Amino acid sequence: MKMRTLLLALTLILAVQHLALAQTITFDVTVTADNQYGLYTGTQTQALNYAGGEYAILASDIWSPESYTMTLPEDQFIYVTSWSDHATYQGLMAQFDNGSGLILSGDPQWQVTATGITLDNGAPPVSLADLSDQIVLANAGSNASGGWGAAFAGYYNNASSLWGTAIGGGMDSSARWMWYDSGMDSSPNAPFMGFNHDEYLIFRIPIKARPGDPDNPSVPEPATALLLALGSIGLLALRRRATR
Repeated sequence: MKMRTLLLALTLILAVQHLALAQTITFDVTVTADNQYGLYTGTQTQALNYAGGEYAILASDIWSPESYTMTLPEDQFIYVTSWSDHATYQGLMAQFDNGSGLILSGDPQWQVTATGITLDNGAPPVSLADLSDQIVLANAGSNASGGWGAAFAGYYNNASSLWGTAIGGGMDSSARWMWYDSGMDSSPNAPFMGFNHDEYLIFRIPIKARPGDPDNPSVPEPATALLLALGSIGLLALRRRATR
């Protein structure tokens, strides 16, 4: 009887863990950049999918963000590669909605790293293999920026920014232009003025991030928390049955 109870308990625990790990999140992403970006998803150590990108040739390209919808495991990340022509202005603006609300560029949960690799405007998207290599280097702190850091947040999405207002895709007015600040440019409005800040850059944020929760983006989703609670209750019931 004890062996049977133990097997039932283990089966229940494994089933709950499987359901929790298999949970996915459907989310919408809206993004624009001056001058070029690529949108990817992957794990904390590897890029797995290229979703799309844009090379902004005209100002109208910057003012018209692109939108994407994806469904992925909740433990993955959004990655955005971006680089500029090192002239005039530069910046990235994005938002995503994973069902818990809008997470905007400028939110402290966004991280950025600088690869030190120069790419020209119109260059092909960064390959999954190359991006994965750069993620590994950033995780180890062995790249131009010495690892991941907070993205520099600047102008809000409104008429007073260097770019004016980006419309389309539902880009929120509280979204902010962001970039990596290498500290090498002392000009006004740095790092958004034309300058090579060890680009190309890689931005990332967890898919399960929650708005306004920079210290704990890994809070379990309600369904996951419920499954874990049910598993604990079931295990307790089996223990009581075995004791009786």
